[in-house]
Amino acid sequence: MYTLLTNRSISNGRNYGIRTFHITNRWISDIDTAVPSPSSLVESEIIDLRGLTVMPGLIDIHTHGGAGHDIMSASAEEINALSLHKIKEGVTGFFPATITAPIEAVNPVINRIQKAISAGLGGANILGVLLEGPYIHPEYKGAHLAEHIIPIDVDQLTTFVLNTQLAMPGGIVNVTIAPELPNAIEAIQSLAALGANCCLGHTSATFEEAKAGVDAGATIATHTYNAMSSLHHRSPGMVGAVLTLENIYAEIICDLVHVHPAAIKLAVMAKGPERIILVTDSAAPAGGPDGAYRLGEAAVYKKGNTICTADGTMAGSAARLIDCVKNMYEIVGIPLADAVTMATASPAQAVGIYESVGSLEKNKNADIIAIDDDFNIRFVMVGGVIKRYVK
Repeated sequence: MYTLLTNRSISNGRNYGIRTFHITNRWISDIDTAVPSPSSLVESEIIDLRGLTVMPGLIDIHTHGGAGHDIMSASAEEINALSLHKIKEGVTGFFPATITAPIEAVNPVINRIQKAISAGLGGANILGVLLEGPYIHPEYKGAHLAEHIIPIDVDQLTTFVLNTQLAMPGGIVNVTIAPELPNAIEAIQSLAALGANCCLGHTSATFEEAKAGVDAGATIATHTYNAMSSLHHRSPGMVGAVLTLENIYAEIICDLVHVHPAAIKLAVMAKGPERIILVTDSAAPAGGPDGAYRLGEAAVYKKGNTICTADGTMAGSAARLIDCVKNMYEIVGIPLADAVTMATASPAQAVGIYESVGSLEKNKNADIIAIDDDFNIRFVMVGGVIKRYVK
């Protein structure tokens, strides 16, 4: 048992003062609004987090790797190393993301992820998986390889997703599809019926085609603004659909490289913080030195905070999720409580796991972090287990 003493915490878009969190096994068993008496703490280990800002563990639903590890080639041991790396950025749960590749090449990736989960992860939990491609538009492929983009075969896709669901915790699977492609609407409807979360992205969709995808059951826009048809006042495109349709969440890479702060602020004004999801879209170079790396079969290069292919196409980010929260607050000018929501409650609600993670509430998982005023990660607890504590 642990007792966490706090005098500044954030959850559900609200700021709190004095609160005491009681942790029993892996859950938050109780929350007091006053400092408990010494006699009530006899059986607990007291962790004094006063002076820090305590918040739910961050949730990254879109990451291709980090610390030199690429999801497409990572062994189970390297996936565990990635889970340890994510702890350093305040992430307590994440979705490893595949890229456009032959399905026969993706299945072994899913198997290795499942093996890593079964062996026990030392850091952040894997909460699900994102299948980004191969059902995308070639014109908006970004760093994905065109030769692996394939037409949508609904039977093949549903079988693939069903098998992936069996391998993932809670069966949580996100799939990115371009809604304008032949058979896309039927595929989105089928995915929704399976309980998968369909994401619209890497798309040339008109506003009308994007709306049809949302009406069919798509719920998330993959890295909004990037690799999608842009907003024009007579042709709103995919961006216009994301900003104006209520039933779709908008992923945003707030690394100040992928999207201008003004465009980010516009998205927040249009959607509200509860419909914005901060993601890293991080690749293997994230957290590593400048140089050459791999993103699946493609060579990518890191220089500073930018990761690109040889022709200059952006290929994921080098961002940490806590830095995306910091950028939202310090650069975009969003209240910190709202920025935290975008990296905790919003992703949890979007993928259907909010009943257990994404906020600091009684009977939820004890996935808790604390930061100092410079946004340094000082404390991380995952499922009631302390993974990092810098006093």
